[in-house]
Amino acid sequence: MVRSYAPIFTGVTFRLRPAALTGAGVSLEHAYVPGAWIGRLLDLPVAERLILRHRRDV
Repeated sequence: MVRSYAPIFTGVTFRLRPAALTGAGVSLEHAYVPGAWIGRLLDLPVAERLILRHRRDV
């Protein structure tokens, strides 16, 4: 379930990444694509980390 939720949550993090990059001085045209990839590449490892933490607690 958590692994399925991670790609869905990418939509939320996608909105945050380009905004953060444009705040750092990068133009929106250059921040759009890296923002999408950074969101995808970070959400799944975070989900895996949550799964591993839950398995250790149980």
